[in-house]
Formats: sequence, structure tokens, C-alpha cells
Amino acid sequence: MVLAAVTLVLADQLHLRGWRAEVRDSNPVVRTQTLYTVGSERESRLVEDVHTVLMNEQDREALGAAGYATMRMGDPRGVELLCRRADEAPDDHVRAKLIMFAARLSNRNAQLEEWLVRGTQTSQPWQRAGSAAGLLLIGDLEGGRILLDVARGPDPLIRGFAIEKLRWIEGPMAETIGRPIRDWPAPQTCPDARWESLLTFWEEHATEGLLKDLLTRLSRSDSTWFELDRLIHARHRAAGWLK
Repeated sequence: MVLAAVTLVLADQLHLRGWRAEVRDSNPVVRTQTLYTVGSERESRLVEDVHTVLMNEQDREALGAAGYATMRMGDPRGVELLCRRADEAPDDHVRAKLIMFAARLSNRNAQLEEWLVRGTQTSQPWQRAGSAAGLLLIGDLEGGRILLDVARGPDPLIRGFAIEKLRWIEGPMAETIGRPIRDWPAPQTCPDARWESLLTFWEEHATEGLLKDLLTRLSRSDSTWFELDRLIHARHRAAGWLK
């Protein structure tokens, strides 16, 4: 029993060391894949390594993965780092994600509101889209109105981003009050009645209370199931090490 426990501890340390090396690997594909894995596992023992990558990463996809891992680890120190990197060019989908990750990690911190509002007023379309989604994630209804405007813009990629975030927030809000939205517009679709129905719902039914209730439900997790899930992951990993 003692030998098995020692073996598992050593295997865990070796595995952790491997991840630590991979998040600093010279190949950005390796860094990206490992950062997403570390984030999905919420491996908080690597938080300093992930923050270092987030501060210095130049590859855009790896930067997005470092942002995701930072958000998942839940360390509030990551909010400032995410904001700092999101303020940097270029204006692309990674910037929009970093803004959203900062908003989610902030746990609805109203201190981010001024920064997010400035982002919605810029001429940079991805920054504007990410900032609008970020406002929603801290409980500001104005983010939904701006995101609806963004969703009607000329770029199908940005429209797709906006629609995805609206489905994640506006969709459950509509279901909560018994008005489910069943016909969502596609990113390639020009504005039509479906777009107008989204705007009508937001203007007539969206309230601050409804939004905040939804955000609470989305962020709430049962600690028992969370720990059980971690144990299952650990068991599978240990089984793989001992093969």
C-alpha cells in the first residue's frame, strides 16, 4: 500500500514536470495543446507557469490557450494580466476571448466596467465584440444591446462570435420566462425577422435581475460533484501512469 502511494506521488510529480516543460516548449502547437489540457484540469500548481506564458506569449493561438487556462484556474491575479494582453494589438478573435476571460475570472467585478465600456466604444470590431460580451458577463444589460448591434455587422466571423455569446446568455434567459428562441440566425444570414426578434426580446423582457440570476446559475457548481469529478480524473490519470 505504501509502495503504491509512493509510486503515485512520484508519477504525479513526473507528470506535473512534463506539463511544466510543455507549456514552455519551443513548439507553439505543443504549448497550445498543453495549456488547454492544464486549463481543463484546473491544475493550479502550474498557475505561475501559465501566468508567465500569458505575459510573454507571442503566438496568438497559444496566447488564447494561456488565457483560457488562466481563467479556469481561478486565480484573481490573472485578471490584470488578461486585461493587459487584451489591450495589445492585433485586433482578432484572440483579443475578444481574452477580454471575456478577464470578465469571467473577475467574478462580476464592477471595477472592470469602465474598461469594458471603453472597449465597446472603440473602432476595433473584435475588441468591441469581446467588450460587449464582457459587460454581459459582469451583469451589465448594455452589453447585450451592443452585442446585438455587433451581430448585425458586415463580418460573418464577428457575427458568429456575437451570435454564439447571445445564445449562451439570451437563450437561457428567454427559456426562463417561457419564451424560448428556437430560430437563431446563421452568421451568413443578412438581417431579417430573426434578428429583429432577438432585439425585441432584449428590449421588452431582459432585466438586470434576470441576467444576474442566469449568471449565478451558470457559475454555480455543486462542490460534491466537482470533487468527485476531480477524483475520477485523478483515477484515470493514475491508471495510465501505472500501465
